[in-house]
Amino acid sequence: MRCSLLSLSLTLILCALGPATHEAAAAPPDGTAESRALVQRLVLDRAAAVVAVARLADEREEQLFAELATKDRRLRSEQRTRVAAQAELAEVTAARQRLG
Repeated sequence: MRCSLLSLSLTLILCALGPATHEAAAAPPDGTAESRALVQRLVLDRAAAVVAVARLADEREEQLFAELATKDRRLRSEQRTRVAAQAELAEVTAARQRLG
């Protein structure tokens, strides 16, 4: 998932920079060029923010999966212990009934 996000962010950055590089060299600095530069900077800032948020979400997801795996192992261990205890109780109860 990270590779796709990095690829997406790179694509956004290249798309935003591609036309700007050619236009900036050809066009004189005027209000339109400044507006385009501002828009491109905002697009890049937004792309960087999206990538940062996606990275944080990926890290949180990995953390939650690790916590879930830990809980799963603990519950499965408790379940095995409970099954063993129930079997032992059944044996003791059967033995007591035979004696009494």
